[in-house]
Amino acid sequence: MSSIRDTPGKTVAGADQKANSSKRYWFDTELKSDWKSARRSRVVITGTTTDVGEILEAAGPRRLSYTFHHVLSEAPARSADKVVFISNRTARLVKLTLTHEIISRRAA
Repeated sequence: MSSIRDTPGKTVAGADQKANSSKRYWFDTELKSDWKSARRSRVVITGTTTDVGEILEAAGPRRLSYTFHHVLSEAPARSADKVVFISNRTARLVKLTLTHEIISRRAA
């Protein structure tokens, strides 16, 4: 487990919900959506959509959950994944918990 020291006036929590922040932390990769439940999301790397999914929950800077599956290759997607980010501030640190699970497998 890691903790991230938060700087005054800035927040680590919710960085995924801002394209410029996700590009900074995810090596020029953007997570694009309007951040409302049941809405579509896209992972975009240097202008190319590589994954698509759905926002499951976007509760301010504390919790973000979405699904995604790979769409870039010609082969059909073999699984769908779910990620959940939960952030908790304690004093001067932000504890960021990430859970990543495969929620379905498709036959090859």
